[in-house]
Amino acid sequence: MPLEKYLKSIDSKENKMSETNTYTIKGMHCASCAIIIEKTLNKAEGVESARVNFGTELVRVVFNKEKTDFQKISKKVEPLGYSLINMSEHASHDGIS
Repeated sequence: MPLEKYLKSIDSKENKMSETNTYTIKGMHCASCAIIIEKTLNKAEGVESARVNFGTELVRVVFNKEKTDFQKISKKVEPLGYSLINMSEHASHDGIS
């Protein structure tokens, strides 16, 4: 199998296991908070990348859905005094789609 085809197949498999979600962050007071959250999430098992935007109070997380989920990701920041809100779940409970 040519190298290029092999690499594409790996990317394809990884993309099927990866999920990208954006969550609201509660408890951020400054840019340092954003850095702490970002570093913490980027070290978490199953998280491929986390990018925090202090201005919008949002975090975009790319994670392996076979290794972690929203609850596990949220538990990583709770001991630091922050909480994550899954807006897609929140909207469905409010009848918003």
